[in-house]
Amino acid sequence: MLNVVKIIMLFIILFFIGFTHNFVLQKQNVKNKEVIITKGDKPNEIYKKLGLKYNVFDKIYFRLTLNDRKIKNGYYLFSKNISKFEIIEQLINSRSTQIILTIPEGFTTDEVLDRIEQLGLATKKEMLESMKGYNFYYKHTDNFEGYLLPQTYFIAKGESPKEILDKILNTFLQEYPVNKYDKDEMFNILTLASIVEKEANNDEDRPKVSAVFKNRLKISMPLQSDATLRYELKRDVTKNDLKTNDSEYNTYKHRGLTPSPICNPGEKSIDAAINPEKDFNDLYFFMYKNKTYYSMTHEEHLNKRKESGHLK
Repeated sequence: MLNVVKIIMLFIILFFIGFTHNFVLQKQNVKNKEVIITKGDKPNEIYKKLGLKYNVFDKIYFRLTLNDRKIKNGYYLFSKNISKFEIIEQLINSRSTQIILTIPEGFTTDEVLDRIEQLGLATKKEMLESMKGYNFYYKHTDNFEGYLLPQTYFIAKGESPKEILDKILNTFLQEYPVNKYDKDEMFNILTLASIVEKEANNDEDRPKVSAVFKNRLKISMPLQSDATLRYELKRDVTKNDLKTNDSEYNTYKHRGLTPSPICNPGEKSIDAAINPEKDFNDLYFFMYKNKTYYSMTHEEHLNKRKESGHLK
């Protein structure tokens, strides 16, 4: 019995030594490392972002303390090498002074402003007021549809609506500098890119879909995109909508581009609008079961729809 007690005590001592070394004493190489903690991140995922090894000591620590539930979302920059214990303390005590604003590809300005409001950064009304009279090089609409570049932004607590807008629009100008693009042509590029964003399923198809739309524009053929009228109506469209609705966003009835972008396209869609697939002369496409079919003629288009099972 005494031997069993000794073994248990030895095990506890060894575990304590191992835990202390791993979690408290050993400095981790995190100097100048940045980490973004988002809702739902698990300890092993946070460790991976920081390049740390997640082992049994860490697992037991979080199981006993439940401190993983106390970690707060935010952006963190570590100024020096510190222990795992100090790292967790910093993440729990929320030394982050910034809020993460992520704009996904294809979000409309309305959706972006809703997210800004939900994060407590500014109200939609405040942001729209800030957009009025905002001095910006490129042609744009009042709500800057198309120019809110999909990226992750770090917004400091207390920044004004104008400062938030400055951060987003300056990012666009850095990616698409004024000395490289015409001020009016960029608006057309973004309008086409926004339609490509909504119509293409993957990066491989974006340049091809862009080429199809550009081919149609060259011969004054309607773009015939359901997504454009969906933007205007803010709901799914019906065949009757496409036949009867006279909105300029109904590209079944009106030729050319829509009056404005229909979302904020990502960089891949913008690049596709600038650089469509070369020597690609097709005028029709449709997507079915994660595959995109292209055709030169309407007859070929209908045949492919029948053969694929898309058209019954």
